[in-house]
Amino acid sequence: MNAGGTSFVSAGQSAFVNKLIATIPATAPGINPATVVATGATQIRTTFPANNVPGIVLAYMAGIKVALAMSIGGAGAAFITSLFSDWKRLNKKAMQDANGAV
Repeated sequence: MNAGGTSFVSAGQSAFVNKLIATIPATAPGINPATVVATGATQIRTTFPANNVPGIVLAYMAGIKVALAMSIGGAGAAFITSLFSDWKRLNKKAMQDANGAV
């Protein structure tokens, strides 16, 4: 469970950054994509000229769309996988031993 979560976080971040870097030259020409990644979302408006901010925000949105698409795909895969897993009742004695409600 934790390994899947860490894998999806790193994959989502990589997809976001790669899409951001690929989109910046088209939406904000003349802006270094590495500078945008290093700056972070909260400092965009103070670091870059006002005429470049809309293009940078568009690139951020493109990256976020890719990351969200990955999370939706992962949730769908988990749901489909859950349909094929075994459904068993827990042993009542084991539940009582663990102070669980029956």
